[in-house]
Amino acid sequence: MDILSLPDLVLRRLMRKMTIKDRLNLRLTCRACGLGRRHTHAGCFDYGRISHCTANNPAIRCKAETCTCKEWHGHALLEGSKIITRGSDGLIYNVSYNQRNRRMVYSVREQDGMKHIKIESALSIALGDASFNLLYSSTDDFEQLHNLIKRLFSGISFNKFEFKLDDPNSGEPFLEFIHKLAMEIRIDHFVFNHFMNWYWDSVTKLIVDYPNRKHNVDFESHAVKNILLAIPALEKLSVSGYPIHYMICVFPLFSANATHKTLVLGQDYWQITTADLMAIMQVVSEANSKRSVQFGVMIRPITSFLDDYNIPESAQACEIFGEFEVCEVQPKQLKVLRYRNCRIRIEIYEPLNCGKFTISNVDEQLYIH
Repeated sequence: MDILSLPDLVLRRLMRKMTIKDRLNLRLTCRACGLGRRHTHAGCFDYGRISHCTANNPAIRCKAETCTCKEWHGHALLEGSKIITRGSDGLIYNVSYNQRNRRMVYSVREQDGMKHIKIESALSIALGDASFNLLYSSTDDFEQLHNLIKRLFSGISFNKFEFKLDDPNSGEPFLEFIHKLAMEIRIDHFVFNHFMNWYWDSVTKLIVDYPNRKHNVDFESHAVKNILLAIPALEKLSVSGYPIHYMICVFPLFSANATHKTLVLGQDYWQITTADLMAIMQVVSEANSKRSVQFGVMIRPITSFLDDYNIPESAQACEIFGEFEVCEVQPKQLKVLRYRNCRIRIEIYEPLNCGKFTISNVDEQLYIH
């Protein structure tokens, strides 16, 4: 049987319906299928993931799908800091962090004192409906894993692929591995979650080196301003985590990344002035292609904008104030304005003292999330 002789459309539909297990079984009986693994027929999956898990410490053991070590993540990251946690075996564990060596140090309390234990790190990798874990301790382990994935899974497409990486013990070999892995697969939507600070340069390099720029990138963890400024043009850049340096100004990010089709800055810790807000509206209004930007702010920039352009809280639909036309109103909660060729959606959450601006030259993009 020569599976590659089938029409391209049939091959694509066939591979979309097959699980990874089915695909591997087919390779045992059809050599031609193996030849096609590097092409577009390798399959398409909605979700993939690579994450850290710790193999042999009951106090911080992680499962393949969900991590159970949240009680210390984000707390034991400073030199000399410690946290005490109880393992599933009932023993009391101390966890501390050595900044110089970037190593977590674990010890278990015993009646005769503290006993240090060795912790092995592991990766949990999910590709479609298949997932597996791998212990690693050297560069050779990563090289073997990369070769295995390259032989079995090259050419696979993912709608969304999440990098959930928070192991402070990982080093350059690991970062090189995830870079190689990303280059072997096709990804439409990157998700970066729980990154340690020293990962960010590698994250930027991955986004810059990735051959297809028509993809989305979502930072679900803390975002660094310099990293956001360095990211090349994308279909969509989303930052749903809090910025590391609170109250980052929106306009430098927008002007530096003016070729992003969609820019979404979540949370309410972004700064904007009325002048910068007007500059963004003008750029979006004059754009020759679809452009959208969304960002959360405290309530003061919203009230300042409305006051500066004499738009009262009691404004009703179809009223005009200078260059602004009121299109839709929900008292104290929502206003939709038109400015030239764009619309501005203003949402106010008074109990939380914050709100959100969405500016777009495409009506349906007023409801991006």
